[in-house]
Amino acid sequence: MTPRSRLGGISIDCQTGNLPDAARFWADVLGMEATPGSETFMRLGRLEGAPGLTVEVQRVTHTSRVHLDIEAEDVPAEVARLEALGATQTRVVQDWVVMAAPSGHGFCVVPWDDGPSERTPGTGLEAGRRTHCSRLGVLVIDCQTPDLGPATAFWASALGVTGKVDADGKYAVLADRKGYPKLLLQSVDHEPRVHIDIETDDQEAEVARLKTLGAREVGPVKRWIVMEAPTGQRFCVVRPQDDSFPGRAPVWEA
Repeated sequence: MTPRSRLGGISIDCQTGNLPDAARFWADVLGMEATPGSETFMRLGRLEGAPGLTVEVQRVTHTSRVHLDIEAEDVPAEVARLEALGATQTRVVQDWVVMAAPSGHGFCVVPWDDGPSERTPGTGLEAGRRTHCSRLGVLVIDCQTPDLGPATAFWASALGVTGKVDADGKYAVLADRKGYPKLLLQSVDHEPRVHIDIETDDQEAEVARLKTLGAREVGPVKRWIVMEAPTGQRFCVVRPQDDSFPGRAPVWEA
C-alpha cells in the first residue's frame, strides 16, 4: 500500500519575541484558541471541515511569512517523491524535513497526525445586533513568474490534486473537487511567498474588526482588501469563495 500524504498544516512564521501575543492575534482573527506547544510554537487547532489541516503560529528569526506543511505517513519516502518532482531538501529539524520548492517556496514534510480538532467554532449572538461571519478562505501560493505552468505542475503533484491555469495566466486553481480552504496559485512580481485570504460576508465590518485587533489596512485591490498583521504578514479580506460558506465560520458582532 502506498503511504499517504496531504496538505497538513499552515504555519504562520512570526519574527517576534512575544509568541503569546502573536498567537493571540491570529487566534482572534480566525476564531480559534491558542494552546502552548513549545517555546517556539503555539497551535491554534484544526480547521473544521478541512480534515487534518492544522494551524500553528511559530516564532522565527527570519522575516515573517506563511508556509505550508505536507503530512506524510512515510517522511523519507515523501521527501524522495518531492525531490523527484524538483524540490530540494534544505535541512532536518527534529522529526520533520525542511524543503525548497522549484517555485522558490520553503515548506516542510512532517509526520502524519490525525489528532482531534481543537477548533472552537463561533456561535450566534443576540438577535437584533449586526453580525457577520468570516473564516480562513484561501491559501494563495504567490509565484514570481509570468508562466504559472511549471509551478502549477509541481504544486498539484506535490499535494495530490489537479491544477488548471486560467485564461489570462494570472491564477491557477488547485483541487479536483470543492474543498475548504481553497488553494490558489498567483503570478506575482514580488518574491515567492504564501499568504492567506479571510473570506467574509461583510468586508467593511471584517476590516473594522481586524483593525481593532491591531491589523492595518493597506488598500483595496479589485474586489479584495489588502491588510497587514501586526506580526508583519500581509493577507487579504475577500468575498465568500463558494457555496460552502459560512459553514461553521465564527460569527462576529460588528
